[in-house]
Amino acid sequence: MKIIRRIVEIMWLTVAAVSLVELYLAVSQQGFNNQKTWIFSLLSVVSISMYFLRKRQRHSWEKRQNEAKN
Repeated sequence: MKIIRRIVEIMWLTVAAVSLVELYLAVSQQGFNNQKTWIFSLLSVVSISMYFLRKRQRHSWEKRQNEAKN
């Protein structure tokens, strides 16, 4: 279960990285005037937020598991 939670975190980071690359390409080609730019901006923010949320949840889950063992 611990590995699955970490994989989900890495997946969110991957989504964020791809979104940021696409955002950079969209801005460099067309500026902020198109819908694609705004979608990738929103997706980048959401995926980075989800990464930190899942990371915090995993740490609290591991802490509770360690306390239950002791």
